[in-house]
Amino acid sequence: MSRAEPKKPSIAVAEPVWREEWIQLNSIVMHAPLQVRRRLDAGAVKRYRDMTKAGSEPPPIKVGRHDGQNFLVDGWHRVEADALVHLKDYEGDTVKVLVADLSEAQVRWEAAKANMGHGVPLKAAEYRNVLKAFIKAGKHRGPRGALMSYRDIGEVIGKGHTTVRGWIEKDFPKLFRQMGGSDGGNPNAEQPPLEPYTLADELRDEAMRALDSIVTSLKGLTPAVRWELVRQLDAARQAAIECGIKEPEPEPF
Repeated sequence: MSRAEPKKPSIAVAEPVWREEWIQLNSIVMHAPLQVRRRLDAGAVKRYRDMTKAGSEPPPIKVGRHDGQNFLVDGWHRVEADALVHLKDYEGDTVKVLVADLSEAQVRWEAAKANMGHGVPLKAAEYRNVLKAFIKAGKHRGPRGALMSYRDIGEVIGKGHTTVRGWIEKDFPKLFRQMGGSDGGNPNAEQPPLEPYTLADELRDEAMRALDSIVTSLKGLTPAVRWELVRQLDAARQAAIECGIKEPEPEPF
């Protein structure tokens, strides 16, 4: 039995308007939670490298501009392969990209949707990440707030409605209770918005987890590696200062 092909949402939504720009490569935020794939495909990275070595120009990566930041939404394999168009004779690493001004929900969904359309098939666990992105982006609700059914959601992401139902039950129990336990779900159920967990929240937590990991691993490192780590942390500290820092207000008594 052939796997269901992802269908376009039945709800009409405005598509992002992409425009070509040259931007600094180091300004692009590669935010891990936006990548639904558990790991990059080595074969795809090699194909992009071979394409570039052969003189072919790869398609530009896509960047969603939100709240002044450039989030990578399509092109993880190309970045890994350095299959990018670099601006020659320019101070700094400037690359050609397609940029669109996106809301946070659009950033999440464009990143997930890009992986659904690629030649490298998604694994089952990765489809589950697509579903998470779909719901976090608010795509499971219509323009007037009505919920889609499990079956309708499954048609969009390319999985059966019983699979979608099971994933929602485990990953979004509150939403599951509001949709109802039947296989089709209740598209007319009332549902308040999910608790907001913004891209800024994710970036903060990702950075804090990285720091926690560094601290717990210190004793197992050699003095030479710890010296290099301190050097890198000093560079990170300077970069943070240049980006702008602000001491938080003290907690009220």
